[in-house]
Amino acid sequence: MADPADIQKVAKALCDRAATEAQRAYALAGAYIDAATARAVNVTTARELPPTAMKPAQINLLVEVLERFDDVPTAEEVSALLRVTSSNARGLLNEVLATSDVAATRLLKSVFGRATRGKKTGPGGDIPNGVEWHFKTRNDLVLARQRLEFAGVNHRTRSTTDGSYVLLIDPAFKPG
Repeated sequence: MADPADIQKVAKALCDRAATEAQRAYALAGAYIDAATARAVNVTTARELPPTAMKPAQINLLVEVLERFDDVPTAEEVSALLRVTSSNARGLLNEVLATSDVAATRLLKSVFGRATRGKKTGPGGDIPNGVEWHFKTRNDLVLARQRLEFAGVNHRTRSTTDGSYVLLIDPAFKPG
């Protein structure tokens, strides 16, 4: 189990660098420290050689974090934890999501957990009786759209203007 003082330091960094709310920051910080400790033990005691490049090591660590955290960290949170650029963080998340069914399911649940379900459209729209989902960030909308495409769910982008991120989604879709 992680030292509470270390969890507090990492949680503060998440709050400062990624604007993560305190309760989520503490949970993510604990998962991150536990995952880093587990990775260190695995690397030291493993029979095979550990990754020699940084990206595979970061992906392995991110997979370990996902096993310990009930949610999927945002790109901003990954950037803050691993001290990488936001574009590198998005790339790492995409790679983990492409290889982990658990991560993909959690991501979809997480993204829609932060979104707001809006009104239904009528039977004559692009998607008959479709449901509008309002996302807080453009990144959440993009992640939702990618996962919906992968899952084969019928959807349309309604709005991507600054501050308004809306998808129209098939009424049969149930997140999480």
